[in-house]
Amino acid sequence: MTSREFGSVFAMMQKHAVTATKDLFAELGMPIRHVQGASRRHRRMSATITAVIGFAAAHARGSLVMCTSDQTIRCWLRSMAGAGRSADACDALGEFSNMLLARLQRYLYAEGMKILLSTPTSACGRHLIVAPTDGASRWFYFQRPGWHLDVRLDAVFDEAFELASSADAEPIASGGDVILF
Repeated sequence: MTSREFGSVFAMMQKHAVTATKDLFAELGMPIRHVQGASRRHRRMSATITAVIGFAAAHARGSLVMCTSDQTIRCWLRSMAGAGRSADACDALGEFSNMLLARLQRYLYAEGMKILLSTPTSACGRHLIVAPTDGASRWFYFQRPGWHLDVRLDAVFDEAFELASSADAEPIASGGDVILF
């Protein structure tokens, strides 16, 4: 693939990352708005929680990063029916990153990109900085009254990367499906 083709694939991934994020929170009864052009550098949070979850595909790899405040995660948990107030915010954000990447996985699969998901890792601290990646990277910003969410998509493509044809696609499980072996 050429660098232009890689750019086209990453643009497709970005579009689906925004849609998957909006879908996730809409399904949870918390619709959010994508804010174009916001800058993460201008955000001030007393404490930040970050979750990172990786993915791999044939000749490609990347990660999805979610950053927000403890207060925001507490709002999410209060909004969800049956969510415990004692839930650990770092663990909760890790679970949200897993749900988000699973939704993105379904969109990418339909485009011919089958990805495998890793286990999320989360961290809590003041002024956390997520290191830059060697490949393509893009931050997205989402808001809802009283809270915000920053999401970053990273991807690295090897020269041999190709999207599969839709004819080669096998069905993929939806979130919540039971798979019997």
